[in-house]
Amino acid sequence: MGIFVSLMLPEIESIPSQIAARLKERRLALGWSRTTLAERAAVAPATLRALERTGQISLARLARLAVALGLDAELERLFSAPPRTQTLDELATQANRRQRGRRHHTFNVTPPPIGPHEYLDTK
Repeated sequence: MGIFVSLMLPEIESIPSQIAARLKERRLALGWSRTTLAERAAVAPATLRALERTGQISLARLARLAVALGLDAELERLFSAPPRTQTLDELATQANRRQRGRRHHTFNVTPPPIGPHEYLDTK
């Protein structure tokens, strides 16, 4: 397992710099100076300068920057709980379980779309 971690180390170490570059790109796309973003995120301009140069920042300050840049949903999605996975046995049991009560059948009454190669027969 140690070999696996050491092989991934260069990739892992580049993540903070990549995030910093993306934040800078977003800032520039909005036409904001570092000072403007720093004021909107309530962080010191020197903190933002250091982030863009080194990729290092506290999680709390990163969250403030994400909110100011309108990226808070992406940050929240990053740490959301993954959907529960089911085993094959659970899926099979669920599929075979008899549903109680009346079955409600629905029918698709919308005709299929006509493609460019199909023509209406007007006879």
